Amino acid sequence: DAARAAATEQPAFYEQIPSHARAVELSGGKRAADVAVIGDERTVAAEVQRYRDAGATEVVFSGTDLAG
Repeated sequence: DAARAAATEQPAFYEQIPSHARAVELSGGKRAADVAVIGDERTVAAEVQRYRDAGATEVVFSGTDLAG
């Protein structure tokens, strides 16, 4: 999937920032692409709910156009 491939390449520089790497780790991933939310509105809503169910009181997502 093109969006998942772009999510592996484009935000890779963030993985060098310790606080970002820790946030990815705490979210269950090893790389930013592992925790990227890619999909339609229902997919995003389900991911927001997953974080809320896990106890998050604030969920912040950053939109991007990975697929061009």
